[in-house]
Amino acid sequence: MPAKRFFPHAAPGLLAFLLCLGGTLALAADVEPIEYQASVDIESLLNDAQAADTAQGSGHFADATSASDVRAGLQIYKIQCSSCHGRQLQGQALWQAQDAYAGLRAPPHDESGHSWQHSDEELFRKVRTGHMGEASEGLASAQGLVRHAFGAVLSDQHILQVLAFIKARWPLGIRIAQSTLNPQFQGMPKDADTATWTFPPTCLATAGAN
Repeated sequence: MPAKRFFPHAAPGLLAFLLCLGGTLALAADVEPIEYQASVDIESLLNDAQAADTAQGSGHFADATSASDVRAGLQIYKIQCSSCHGRQLQGQALWQAQDAYAGLRAPPHDESGHSWQHSDEELFRKVRTGHMGEASEGLASAQGLVRHAFGAVLSDQHILQVLAFIKARWPLGIRIAQSTLNPQFQGMPKDADTATWTFPPTCLATAGAN
């Protein structure tokens, strides 16, 4: 379903939800109809979404439109990331399998994975510390996340360059959806309101996905 117009004044959190809802409804006709509540306070929902986005904040943004950052990110990705996440960002086979190795296989960073369902700040934190959230060092170690941290290997700038390269590989619809998770829609493609693009194929990422 092509989307020909983007609404820049909608709350980021709410817009991301609408994008996910649209993609899910378009591709899952057998899903039971959603029952809407007539008493929903829309203004309150918008205020809550804006407050959540402000509270989250973001001091890190990967610019996928910067040719120099994307080129640098490609070189770093080849050396530091491709052996696990794949030369084409395809990840490791069976990365979603729920077995004894669940969570240990490298997920894809292309549109088939869930990286685009996280803000730039979350992605930056994941690469740097091995965890999306603000986990303590002890908790991160206990969960085996430290081995995935690159903060001691890559500078903050290099991490953002890798993310810029990854984002530059995403289809337009994916980049649009992901940008709504960033403050002030950072990363929103300039042609989002004129180009033809489709909703993301799925919005089924689980909470706390790594």
